[in-house]
Amino acid sequence: MKRLVLALVSCIALAPSGAQATALGYCCACAQGNFSHTDGPQADPAFFCVESQDGRTPALEARCEQISDQANLICVKNIPGPSCREQLLLDENIRCPASGAPAAAPLGLAALATVLAGLGAFALRRRSSRRA
Repeated sequence: MKRLVLALVSCIALAPSGAQATALGYCCACAQGNFSHTDGPQADPAFFCVESQDGRTPALEARCEQISDQANLICVKNIPGPSCREQLLLDENIRCPASGAPAAAPLGLAALATVLAGLGAFALRRRSSRRA
């Protein structure tokens, strides 16, 4: 029973943070090098793609620069209909990653750390009681 509760708490802790899609903001992509703007056979791969209400923000610029010095951030106006991934591929020939890395909210990471600390304390107590 304890393992089931522990598994459920861990799954809840690692659940996505629930970020909502923006209402017609901008589609931004961080990719290396110059963007081709052509319909060539090979689309430029992006490090990440994100919807942003404000477009090119200092936070997005900094995130892109942390990945690579040669990375460029490009944002296009989001239009109704296609998703941001499709829009960046059609308009800028930029291929977004298939799926983002699993993100955990800060509260989820804190819960995970607490669970792991509890498991460590339990294992240590169990180990010390066996030696006695």
